[in-house]
Amino acid sequence: MFEGDDWAEKLAKDFPRIKSLLESQEEHLVKAVIFGAMCLEAFIYDYAAHNFTDTYVKNYLDKLDVVSKWVVVVRLVTGKDFPKESKAFAGLKELIKKRNDFVHSKSGPMPRDDTDYIKRYGPKLKKDVETALHFRSISPCETVIEVLSELRKLEGENDISTQWWQLEKVDND
Repeated sequence: MFEGDDWAEKLAKDFPRIKSLLESQEEHLVKAVIFGAMCLEAFIYDYAAHNFTDTYVKNYLDKLDVVSKWVVVVRLVTGKDFPKESKAFAGLKELIKKRNDFVHSKSGPMPRDDTDYIKRYGPKLKKDVETALHFRSISPCETVIEVLSELRKLEGENDISTQWWQLEKVDND
């Protein structure tokens, strides 16, 4: 979309439309990313608490970042490593990173007009456009399903009796 050296000119020409689309898309992406990440964070905490105790989780596991919890808890419960080369793991890392970017965003000065905005934030906006395009190919909902499916596979490989949860297909009718 913004290939080559003339990306700033293309961005300036199409700026009002792109800005409107980005704002609308960002609103939906923020909701999906935040709730997808919350789902996986809550799940791994409950999964650990179910297999150990709330006290153990609070004292020893809760201070880990979310991705580390998925690595450590899965290893402790199943004896197997969560497949770090999998699409699920890449999606988990990306989902948590994007959630953190949205939740812990940094403030900046307000631009006076579109030209000032493009001059100051053009490179960042270009990156935001690329990020938005990237997120079209990654669904937070699919990431949640992929991560939980990987866990289900690991549990099945060990034939352990901790399969207290079910992953059901959602009917979109």
